[in-house]
Amino acid sequence: MSVHVEDVTSGAASAPDPDATPPGGAYVAGQAVSTAPEPCTHYDQAVSDPRAAVEPLGHEIELALATEVPWSTATAQALLEHHDALQVSYADLCRRYEDARAHNEALHRALELRESLLRRFVSFVQFKYDVALARARQAEQLATRAVEDLVREREVLPELGMLRVRYTLLEEDSARALANWQD
Repeated sequence: MSVHVEDVTSGAASAPDPDATPPGGAYVAGQAVSTAPEPCTHYDQAVSDPRAAVEPLGHEIELALATEVPWSTATAQALLEHHDALQVSYADLCRRYEDARAHNEALHRALELRESLLRRFVSFVQFKYDVALARARQAEQLATRAVEDLVREREVLPELGMLRVRYTLLEEDSARALANWQD
C-alpha cells in the first residue's frame, strides 16, 4: 500500500512514500488523519477508549517504532527472502526427516529379519544341546555302572584267584586219579 503525503505548508504533493507512517496532523491521500480519540462526555469526562488512557505512552511507542523499526521496501524484500529461505530449509528438513524415517524403517526390517533367523538358530542349537545333554547323561550313567561293576569284579578277583588255584589243584588230582584208574 502506498501512502500519498502532501506537504501542508507548501500544498505541493510529493511522490508516494512506502516507508512513510503518517504522524498526527498529516494528510493521507487528501484527507486529514487524526490519531487522538474523541473525548467521552459520560462518566465525569472519563475517557472511554482504553488507548486514550495510555496516550502519553502511545506516542512514545509510536515514535520509538517509527525511528527504530523502519519498514522499507528493502526490509520487506529481506523478510520475503528470509521467508523463502525458511520454506526451502523446511522442505529440506522434511525431506531429511522422511529419508531418516525410511532408513530407520529399513533398519527395523533388517533387525526383525535377523532376529527371526537368530531365534530359529537358537532353537536349533537348544534342541541339539538338549539331545547332547541327554546322551551325555546316558553315557555318565553307563560309565557309573561300568565303574561299579569293575569295583565289584575287583572285590571278587581275590576269590577268583583262589578258585583258579583250586581248579588247578582239582585238575591235577583228576589227572592223577584217571591215570591211576587206567593202570
